[in-house]
Amino acid sequence: MLASKGIIQGTTDTTFAPQKDITRADFILLLVRALELTSQTYSSFDDVKSDDYYYEAVSIAKQLGIVNGIDGSHFAPNASITRQDMMVMLNRAMTVAKRDVFKGTNSNLNVFQDSNDIASYAVESISSLVESHVIEGSDGKIHPIDHTTRAEIAVVLYRLLNQE
Repeated sequence: MLASKGIIQGTTDTTFAPQKDITRADFILLLVRALELTSQTYSSFDDVKSDDYYYEAVSIAKQLGIVNGIDGSHFAPNASITRQDMMVMLNRAMTVAKRDVFKGTNSNLNVFQDSNDIASYAVESISSLVESHVIEGSDGKIHPIDHTTRAEIAVVLYRLLNQE
């Protein structure tokens, strides 16, 4: 479904590479496509150049308040994205796109054995995504500091687009 809508592509014509880590820039590109987000594009971060294939998506995400970067002037576009950073950006994007985001509480996270590993800046976003059933975790864990794979992004975006 995601491929047919032009949201996600394979790493080649015949390969999807589901277990490969996804970069911060590629995640934002997929998120902007999935939610059809638009905004004026301006210079975004020092490490995102106007000829980068993800420039417009990162610029849109910055203008809409979805991304702040790793500091005031850098985005680290080629770095793998952690699951908690992915969830924070996803929650912000859902809010901007006026998608249903149910306010979660810390009790939503108590079911995960590794909930103490969640950074304080990510707690609200992750609990809201759990409450909204966009994020479910696996084997009793949420894996907040693990890198996010292409397969995980596909599942999350599929759930997001098929919310009722």
